[in-house]
Amino acid sequence: MEDLFFEPGQGFSFLVPSPEIGEVEEIHVEWEHGRATMNPLTWRLLTHPRTFVDRVVIHTLENNAT
Repeated sequence: MEDLFFEPGQGFSFLVPSPEIGEVEEIHVEWEHGRATMNPLTWRLLTHPRTFVDRVVIHTLENNAT
């Protein structure tokens, strides 16, 4: 998957085809803060970058469950 850039409040959704996976018990979300060596505006020297996930919704198309 190519890099995606998000703005505050922006939503994102995608579809992943897979066989029946049963009940989802855990979701892993990973975020990597990008910084450009040549662009000091992307350096975070005194702060710790963080992200907040408001909600994750999973729909299975096989039985239309959420």
